[in-house]
Amino acid sequence: HTSHVNGVVHLPNGRSIITCSHDSSLRRWDLESGAQTGDDWRDEGDEAAVWCIALSPNSKTIASGSSEGTVTLWNVEKEKVIAKWAGHTMIVRSLCWSADSEYVVSGSYDGMARVWNVKSGKTPRKTMRGHTDNVNGVVHLADGRNIITCSDDGSLRRWDLERGAQIGDDWRDEQDKAQVRCIALSPNGKTVASGSRGGTVRLWNVETEKVIAKWAGHTNIVISMSWSADGTRVMSGSGDGTARVWDVESGKTVLGPIEAHGAVVAVVYSPDMKKIATGGANENGVKIWDATTGELLSTLKHENEVRSLAWTSDQKKLISAARDFIRIFE
Repeated sequence: HTSHVNGVVHLPNGRSIITCSHDSSLRRWDLESGAQTGDDWRDEGDEAAVWCIALSPNSKTIASGSSEGTVTLWNVEKEKVIAKWAGHTMIVRSLCWSADSEYVVSGSYDGMARVWNVKSGKTPRKTMRGHTDNVNGVVHLADGRNIITCSDDGSLRRWDLERGAQIGDDWRDEQDKAQVRCIALSPNGKTVASGSRGGTVRLWNVETEKVIAKWAGHTNIVISMSWSADGTRVMSGSGDGTARVWDVESGKTVLGPIEAHGAVVAVVYSPDMKKIATGGANENGVKIWDATTGELLSTLKHENEVRSLAWTSDQKKLISAARDFIRIFE
């Protein structure tokens, strides 16, 4: 890639990943050799930066979001565009699929989330209007009928996918109107963790739509979040340069603050919960820590800021995406 790498998805064969970049391309990579497989994936005549990608649950299709507000579908086998949808007026920053692969939800800096019908391929199925500022994150609830979004307008909102309408009132912490920069859904689907510009981490009960815990500790924006597989821990990464691991029951910091990077832009738990990885904005771009003791186990060099991290399901490899390249570490 010749510019920022913004997203990575792992194909189910365990041997390949697909990435997207500001250089307007998607690319497939072989994990063993580290080499690109085939040509760049490009939509001829469209030079918009690709800000995000999401793989369908059936693994047949990639959805991508661009700087021009378009959502594009790509056939994974043929590596070709099969649909392109216009509607957003600003960058498409987040995407997720419904469990049945029939709908794609997009979140944009235009303050809107949209639901697209994959079969029609032309116009948005529903447009969800309500947020008054950038939509920064989307999670899809297990019932397949609702999503939750977060925004710089300081709110979380639940939406009905069939009607495209907001369900109930905005979710707000009336004591704090800070922008909500990231959200993550617990493994059991009952709780949402959110991170704010004010440095606070909150837990929200999905059923009651109320704050059930508020954790203070970070001194700058919370940029990234990850749940442990058993749902007992939440890890947060912040612009203050630290990562923290919080105990969900007690609300206490059980690990940290871990002085990790200039800013901790990405955090992720290993599937077995024995390790955590952080990525950030200094020369020591990726660090792996013992999830129990906080001991630094490895430092993996990156020349540029690491934007995202993902473990392979067998836990033998860690994938990192930086400004203009991807690395795969054993």
